[in-house]
Amino acid sequence: MAAEVASQPLAPTTASAPKASTPSSQRSDQSSSAKPKRAASGKAVKVPRGRRERPCDACRKRKSKSTLESHNINAAEIQASIKTETEAPRTWVDLNGVVRPRSELLLGNPQHYGTHIGYTTELEPILYDIYKAAGKNTQETGYQKPDPRNAFLVKKSDDDMQEDAESEALTLIESLIGSHGAILIHNFRENSNRNFPVIEQPFFQAYDERQSTNIEPGLLAAMYTVAASSPIVSFPSAVQLGIDLAQLDEIAFRWFENCLQKPTLSTIQTGILLMQRPGVDTKTLNSQLVSAAYELGLNLDCTPWALTDTERSLRKRLAWALYMQDKWCALLHGRPSLIPSTHWAVKELAESDFLVDYGGLGDAAKEEMKRGRELFAQMVSLTEILSTILETFYTLKSMQEVEDAGEEGTRMILNRAKPVQIRLKDWFAKLPQGLKMDSSQTGKASSVGK
Repeated sequence: MAAEVASQPLAPTTASAPKASTPSSQRSDQSSSAKPKRAASGKAVKVPRGRRERPCDACRKRKSKSTLESHNINAAEIQASIKTETEAPRTWVDLNGVVRPRSELLLGNPQHYGTHIGYTTELEPILYDIYKAAGKNTQETGYQKPDPRNAFLVKKSDDDMQEDAESEALTLIESLIGSHGAILIHNFRENSNRNFPVIEQPFFQAYDERQSTNIEPGLLAAMYTVAASSPIVSFPSAVQLGIDLAQLDEIAFRWFENCLQKPTLSTIQTGILLMQRPGVDTKTLNSQLVSAAYELGLNLDCTPWALTDTERSLRKRLAWALYMQDKWCALLHGRPSLIPSTHWAVKELAESDFLVDYGGLGDAAKEEMKRGRELFAQMVSLTEILSTILETFYTLKSMQEVEDAGEEGTRMILNRAKPVQIRLKDWFAKLPQGLKMDSSQTGKASSVGK
């Protein structure tokens, strides 16, 4: 399911992306006709045009006239264009001509990948609205606006060899884990994913139904390695199971690196799981993950987007999981965080973001799953405090300010530390009793690691 959710960060719409540059100047003066004056001899005399009468860059390249009349642009049209796009029916036509919901999850059909369009590029939404209102013809398809301020360029993957390569990789993975696949996935779901929910429930359903061709090989290999190296005492180790973890790691990393040029949500899931492996260069892996996340717009608020509940909740959980990885990686390695607060718009997690099927579970299992969700949410809150600490005390600017303060530097540090200390005390005071270290039962696996 991860591959199919990830295959379309946003499903393509009928809007198109322009190939040519967006006009940089659209302010021609309507009152100025630019007609040539005539001399007494009757011959036309060219009069130098003012800046407001000159053609825009795009029209000048085409050697065509550029006036407000020709572009036919005004504020009302632009607003109407934005309104039309945002209020369009939440459906799209897939490659087979079937009308589907805007973000229907396509099991086993990872045909599309997308990239978020930056705000300083020629295709950024506001400029695109102006271009579209001008009635310009476009060549490329796949331009989609989930909201008035953000846009994605969604394209079809044309790699014909990808399907064969995935099939071969899945066959190799299954040969490495033998008959232990089901128990490994069960261990991952009941332990790792319960406390660190980066895999969606439909993925496990697809696996249980033996739809192995619908699963991205790198992600499956990463899940197997995390599960096989689990510290759970009651679960047999990889050595006992006869599993070659090194080869599984190699497959997972190779597929992760191959997918970085066309990242999907599966790419993020794979990378986050690989960050949990021992001996990994987390600094490099974290930078690759954050870059891929920006491509997918994981740092944005997806609440108003036309997504299924499953994809919306998965995006939020993945975003916060990566946020935690980045901040703690920065603390551990003494490096700047790659996710600044000024470029983070993800909403806080809600209970609805944890879609859980309690069917067939006893009261004890339900309580443990609830505790796992609370643990994830509380770690997010703690990481937000850590982010404040890093930005307050460990940036070059903040350290220079303390140094410049001279003898008052100590007082400055104490004044800055007091609000953070209050937040930490408040966080600990509100920590649910079930998450405290003295709350677990001896000899039983729990969410708090005891």
